[in-house]
Amino acid sequence: MGLFDDLSKDSVFKNELALTPDFIPENLAGRETELKEIAFALQPVLKGSKARAVFLHGVPGTGKTTSAEKVMQELKDYSQSVACFKVNCWNNYTHAAVLSELAQQAGIGMPRRGLASDEVFARVEEELSKKKTVVFLDEVDRLAFKGEENALYELSRSNAFKALILATNNSEFLTKLDDRIRSSLNALSIEYKKYSPKELKEILRERAKIAFKTNACSEEAIALCTAFAAKNNGDARLAISLLLDSGRNADKRGSQKVDEVDARQAIDNTSNPSKDKKLVNLNSVEKQILDFLKDKEASAGEVYASISLGERAGRNYLRLLEAKGLITRTETTKGKGRTTIVKLK
Repeated sequence: MGLFDDLSKDSVFKNELALTPDFIPENLAGRETELKEIAFALQPVLKGSKARAVFLHGVPGTGKTTSAEKVMQELKDYSQSVACFKVNCWNNYTHAAVLSELAQQAGIGMPRRGLASDEVFARVEEELSKKKTVVFLDEVDRLAFKGEENALYELSRSNAFKALILATNNSEFLTKLDDRIRSSLNALSIEYKKYSPKELKEILRERAKIAFKTNACSEEAIALCTAFAAKNNGDARLAISLLLDSGRNADKRGSQKVDEVDARQAIDNTSNPSKDKKLVNLNSVEKQILDFLKDKEASAGEVYASISLGERAGRNYLRLLEAKGLITRTETTKGKGRTTIVKLK
């Protein structure tokens, strides 16, 4: 008998994928109102008309991405004339990268010699105008940080894209855009507030029914995962991840039920989850800034000098780290002028 033959026996899971980030549940508990708002905003797409952009904002783990994906899934199921595309702007943070990702997803071949961005846009526009196209830009604030927010203007002005959905943790993103971009988007703003403990528990119960065999997950395990996630900004993604780890812990010890001991072990193995999650995709400059601020506070000028950044670039990095909840910036009076004091949150 092989190693994996033994491990695959008597698992508590019947569908482990139900506890993974890409899973879209049939019912999105606690977000019924937001789903209806998004669906209503996108209704003109079905008639071939251009819809207002939809701006989803709120702290991490509140269901923004899943909501957008859920609505797009139902939109495609409802009408075969609709095409939906998701672009993660954290990975595709330039105008050219967004267009390239759309071209790749749409199966548009591009010559190896490369094309100017206006040529790429023309090809993408021509192909995607054949259907009623909806584009979802997740982590959209990354575009503005890189000075690439003109992509939003171009996409919103083109009739080939019937609707844009924008999602970010930064609730102030729209207000900081250029007036002409903001006007072109004419976005409907939908705030995603953090889940209450009651809502988190309902979410975990629903996922547990799908993920585990009948009576294979205890209420105690669900309660512990709920409580820990509630203390960490009501993060549903964290709660679901903990329940997945709890199930795997139960399998590892050969139990046929996920119990309190499995949830406690999952929690013990999760150190400072909110901060860890924010640190995952930091670039080298952002890490240097955090390292410089370790155990001290400093003026913005001192931060810029420590890593040889100009004022404009340095200010952009600090703004992004603040939006991620990793630092705070406070303006104070110093002598006859004002200075910004920066410290870790």
